[in-house]
Amino acid sequence: MVRAEMKHPAGGGNGGSADPSLPRFKCQECHRALVADGLPAYAASGTLVFSLDDRIKQLRYACIFCSGQYYGCKQNGKFFCGGIQAEKIASSSSYEGGRPYSENNPGFYSNVTILKRAFEIATSQTQVEQPLCLECIRVLSDKMDKEIEHVTADINVYEAFLQRLEQESYNIISETDFQEEKQKIEEEEEKLKAAVEEAEKKYAEVTSETKGLETEYKEFEQLKERYWQEFNTFQFQLTSHQEERDAVCAKIEVSQVNSDLLKRINVLDDVFHISHDGEIGTINNFHLGRLPNVKVKWDEINAAWGQAALLLHTMAQYFTPKFQFGSASSFMTSQFNNAMITFLTCLQDFADFAMSLDKENNVPPDKSLKLPYMIDGDKVRGHTVVLSWNTEENWTRALKYMLCDLKWVLHWFVNNASFALPSASLHTHSPNNEG
Repeated sequence: MVRAEMKHPAGGGNGGSADPSLPRFKCQECHRALVADGLPAYAASGTLVFSLDDRIKQLRYACIFCSGQYYGCKQNGKFFCGGIQAEKIASSSSYEGGRPYSENNPGFYSNVTILKRAFEIATSQTQVEQPLCLECIRVLSDKMDKEIEHVTADINVYEAFLQRLEQESYNIISETDFQEEKQKIEEEEEKLKAAVEEAEKKYAEVTSETKGLETEYKEFEQLKERYWQEFNTFQFQLTSHQEERDAVCAKIEVSQVNSDLLKRINVLDDVFHISHDGEIGTINNFHLGRLPNVKVKWDEINAAWGQAALLLHTMAQYFTPKFQFGSASSFMTSQFNNAMITFLTCLQDFADFAMSLDKENNVPPDKSLKLPYMIDGDKVRGHTVVLSWNTEENWTRALKYMLCDLKWVLHWFVNNASFALPSASLHTHSPNNEG
């Protein structure tokens, strides 16, 4: 028999403990330990040869003790051992003298080997790992019963459908109709094949066109990438050029401001400084005239006349007529008087030319040149520039008025002639400040 390793409960089953040398078995489902305690007597000789059915049948005679409880039971002349139904052997020859096997029985261990082999065969035949305890067999049995019920239900459904099909009548067509139907199907098949071939041909064309479009798309992507690279490069260059342009424009604006400033500056206004010292007019600090109480040397007066003549000559280089320098070596002769009159005449001619030019350029009257002191022949504001038979006071006053007119002509020239050279200062003198 096969029993559990645990001791039997008090008052139940066979007393004593199992031999530890006996082979151990365990339930293949719950893994509880089982021990073979005895085998049927008919296998004692160890020389019997069993068929597969006989070996499976031998497995049914094993008694199993699981978890300390004896699950083998006798009912209606049959044993239930480990969940496997075992038939009771009526013949007394099944056991030797009706005694159970013991460890002193020489065929016991060979029979255990047969039992193990029987379990293996049962496993291969039932597709369920053996041995199993009674409780696991019950669970497995319930599961298989349910599966049998489902299979039985499926069989019933199939049988019902089979009966329905057997009851239905079939329209068997003639050979001619079959051939016609077959021909129609073949023609339809040919049409479908032609349609498939046409579709495959179109698919190949579309595939080829798609590949061409993909190639063009890749080329387009490359062109687009190159375009954006060139665009970014151009944008960078454009930004650099714009920054450079802005810098140049800023420099141009500064240069324009400086140019406008330089245009308002005339070197003649710095070189020829006309002013007065009391009643005597001066040009570049040279006195032009003398008084009884202020004895100016004639060399200084000569130098002052030279500065005045140089100024008028310089301005005349830009306009007409061009004046000639006169001799200034003699002071008490008529040539000196004629030279002063000629200078005064040239100054008047230049003033008339300037006023006519303003008129041609439509300069407003309030901005046109007007001499502060009128020149009439050899006189300026009624005072003659002739030294002979004239007092020093009148002669000096006439020269002072003449220098004032010359200064006004110089201002007009500065505003109308591009005779600008770098200068550190801009001098402006009004004739109203003159005496």
